[in-house]
Amino acid sequence: MSDTKTQDFKAETRKLLDIVAKSIYTDKEVFIRELLSNCSDALEKQRFNYTSGAATPQPGEADLEI
Repeated sequence: MSDTKTQDFKAETRKLLDIVAKSIYTDKEVFIRELLSNCSDALEKQRFNYTSGAATPQPGEADLEI
């Protein structure tokens, strides 16, 4: 049996967003707009799954909002 170590990953969210925004997008507003658009798409997909019966809301999950 091999010995494995698990280490927690810790990063400041602000610093991480700056790195991602600078490496992928040159304009932070574009990055934020894309992030919100992706969030909106995911919520719409989940709402569709709820209304079609493909998924059932879990307790505390009823308010899907950004």
